[in-house]
Amino acid sequence: MEAAERWTTGNLRISIYADEDAGDPRKEWDNAAVLVCWHRRYTLGDRQPTDQEKAAIRRGGFDLLSRYLRRTIGAVAVLPLGLLDHSGITMYVGGGPHWTDTAGWDSGTVGFAYITKTVVEKEGIPEPEACIRGEVAEYDQYLMGDVWGYVIEDKDRDNDHLDSCWGFYGFDECKREAEGIAEGLLAAV
Repeated sequence: MEAAERWTTGNLRISIYADEDAGDPRKEWDNAAVLVCWHRRYTLGDRQPTDQEKAAIRRGGFDLLSRYLRRTIGAVAVLPLGLLDHSGITMYVGGGPHWTDTAGWDSGTVGFAYITKTVVEKEGIPEPEACIRGEVAEYDQYLMGDVWGYVIEDKDRDNDHLDSCWGFYGFDECKREAEGIAEGLLAAV
């Protein structure tokens, strides 16, 4: 595997790699929001829409769906989801075309996300819509392959492996963590 970035600090060689074994955060983590998605080529989110949800969308669009979810399951926040499928996929909050594809050739509504009053109260979530947006942004990083890991080696000792960690969402986050660990290793010597 080729390093995305590599540099040295003192006697340490730090390498950043794409985390090709990153787990799907919708399947492996506890999430407050529920992402309901449909797509003919991809299995996305947490589940497919129910027949009742499909009927609500057909009869009254997102507004009727939102009212239905608020009444039947106690949803306190409901947001549409979109997907851009062009040289990879990216998910965003909002229905309709992505801002980079205003004609909608490669993008459009792919589902919706909601969070219930029960979950908000149990988890103490102060801003339900912000929670949904955060979970969608995190899932988008996973879909785009923006998950990373680092390896720190000692150049003076045959590249002896000193530390590594994987599963960082966002390249800059991984780089900051690797630099912090390297500083700690150098200070301990």
